[in-house]
Amino acid sequence: MNMKNIYKLTNKIVTMLIVLATLLIAIPACNDNPDAYVTTAGTPEVSYVRIPDALSSDSLVTHAYMGTTIALIGNNLTSIKQLWFNDQQAVLNTSLIKSTALIVSVPNTIPQNITNTMYLINSKGDTVKFNFKVDVPNPLLTSLKCEYVPEGGTVVIKGNYFLPVEGSTKPEVYFTPNIQATEIVSYSLTEIQVKVPAGADVGPISVKSRYGTTRSDFRFRDNTNLICDFKSSTFGNPWGLGAFSSENPCSGQYLLFQNSSFAAWSWLNNMMFVYSAVDGNGNNPIATGDISKLALRFEANIDSWSDEPMCIWFSPYESSFSGINVDASYAQYHWKPYLTGTVKSTYKSDGWETYTIPLSSFNTDKGETLTSRKIDDISKYTNINLMLFGAADATYPIKVCIDNLRVVSIN
Repeated sequence: MNMKNIYKLTNKIVTMLIVLATLLIAIPACNDNPDAYVTTAGTPEVSYVRIPDALSSDSLVTHAYMGTTIALIGNNLTSIKQLWFNDQQAVLNTSLIKSTALIVSVPNTIPQNITNTMYLINSKGDTVKFNFKVDVPNPLLTSLKCEYVPEGGTVVIKGNYFLPVEGSTKPEVYFTPNIQATEIVSYSLTEIQVKVPAGADVGPISVKSRYGTTRSDFRFRDNTNLICDFKSSTFGNPWGLGAFSSENPCSGQYLLFQNSSFAAWSWLNNMMFVYSAVDGNGNNPIATGDISKLALRFEANIDSWSDEPMCIWFSPYESSFSGINVDASYAQYHWKPYLTGTVKSTYKSDGWETYTIPLSSFNTDKGETLTSRKIDDISKYTNINLMLFGAADATYPIKVCIDNLRVVSIN
C-alpha cells in the first residue's frame, strides 16, 4: 500500500471515530442486557435513520438487511425499553444509546409477521411506530450434495434463505431449461430436497422465495472439462487398470475400488486407475487456467474407508504409455476422508456425494515427505492417476466408488 492510500485510510478512520464520538459522547458504561437498562421518562421520537459511517453520514435509510448496524436519530431515545423490527426484538446496548442517537443492529432472525415497521416501546408500555423495512436476502445457493442425480431421484440443495413464495407453503425450484420441479420432498431455511423432473438438463438450478429468485453458480450434472465418466472400461484406460461397476449408480458405470482386506503399500491393479489422453497426441490438456481458481471435482459413494490414502496426480501425455508411476515428481493430493484432524475412523458417505479438491492442494509426494510440490501449469498435463497406496496402521476392508472426474472453476 502506498503512502497516498495509507493517508486516505487514516483520514477515513479518524473521521469515523469523530462521528461515533459525537454520537455517543456521555454514554453510560457498557450493558447489553435490555432488562438491566434503566430508561428515562418520556416518549421516544425518531426523526430519521442512517448508517453510522462517517462516509455515509448524509445517507438516510428506510430499509436495511438483517444484521446491519443502523443509527436512529431523534429525541428522548433513552426512554426506549424495547425496540422491535416487525416481530423480532433487537438487543439494546446502553453504551450505544444517548438521548439523540441510538445505534442498534437489525435482528438476524427472519420475521414471520411482516409489517415493515419499527416499534419503540418505553417503560410505560407506550409504543411509537416508525416505518422501516427489513430486507431479507434472495435465496443463497451454495452447493448440491450430489451434482449427478437421475430423473426421479432426489437432489439436495444447500444454501440459505429458502422460504416459501408469496401465497404458497414452499419455495419453487427450476432446472435447466426452465423446468419447474413439481415435488418438493422437504425444505428448511438452509436445505431443499426436490425430485428431479423429466427433461431436466445440464445447467444451473434456480430457487424462488418470497424475497426473490437466485440462479446457482454451480451446474446440475456439470460436465465442464469432463475427464472421464467411466461409461467405457477401456477408453483412455491403458493396460485395463482399475475395476468397474454399474450397481447403484449415480450416472451409469463408475470406477470401483474394493478389497476385503487391504493392507499398507499394496500394489493391486484393481486399486489403481489411470486415464491417458491416448487420442489427444499431447494436444488435449486436462484443463487450462489459473491453478488457484480450479479444482478437481467428482462424485463418490464410499461404503467403507478406514485408512490408507488415495494418491491423485496429473501427468503429461506419453506417445507410448509406460505405466502408472507413483514415484514420479508430479505434485500429488492424498485424499483421506477417514481422517479428522489426526484421528482416523471408518468413513461412510451418505450415498453419492460431490467432492471438490482445489488444484492448489496438490502439494506432496508418495510418502508425504514433501509439502512443497505444486502444479505450476495444468495445461502441461493430459493424464490423471488415482491409486490407493501408502502407509496404514492395519488391514481393513475398503469400498470406494468414483464417477465423473472433471476440472471446474472455483472462487
